[in-house]
This record gives sequence, structure tokens and C-alpha cells, in this order.
Amino acid sequence: MLCTFADILISTAAQYQTDIPRQFLPTISLQADFLAGAPLGSWVQGQAEILRVTRNLVFSQGLIQADGQVVMRASGVFKRGPLLPEAAGDQALRLPGMPARP
Repeated sequence: MLCTFADILISTAAQYQTDIPRQFLPTISLQADFLAGAPLGSWVQGQAEILRVTRNLVFSQGLIQADGQVVMRASGVFKRGPLLPEAAGDQALRLPGMPARP
């Protein structure tokens, strides 16, 4: 579960932290270091950082916490795939500081 969460966290962060268009980002590589267990029922959250965006790839890393304790460190490489169509609910996902989309 933590690896799936990390995969989604560090790939999706590119949509919120960069000005790349909304596109499919399949995983090329995902590394995970388990630092502690995440007890059943704990609140799991993460923070991601985009390290580099190239014409074809996105490099990112992140930390995942369970109830405030770091439980995993992850990094990944993602292929920049086809553009995804805008959906009606996308405007509701705009977060403070998120790059503006045309």
C-alpha cells in the first residue's frame, strides 16, 4: 500500500509543482526505503519534490509519514506520456501556489 501511495504521490506532484501540461506519467523506476511500519488505521500523508523535468522524463522524490512519523522515503522516474483531457472537476483541484493552466 505504501509503495502504491508513493508512486501516485511523487508522480502526481509534477502536475502541481511544475508547469508541464496535464499528461499521463507511467512509472519507469520506483525506489522505496521503509524506515518504519505504518500501523493499521494511522493517518498516512506525504510530501514530494520534483527534482528535474526533461522533455521526456520527470525525476522526483518524497517522504511518507504515518501519524507524523516518517515511514518511507521514495524516489522515481516517470515517462512523460500523452496529454490527458481536462475534466470538469479539475478546477476544483486547484491548490494555492499551483501553476496556472491556460
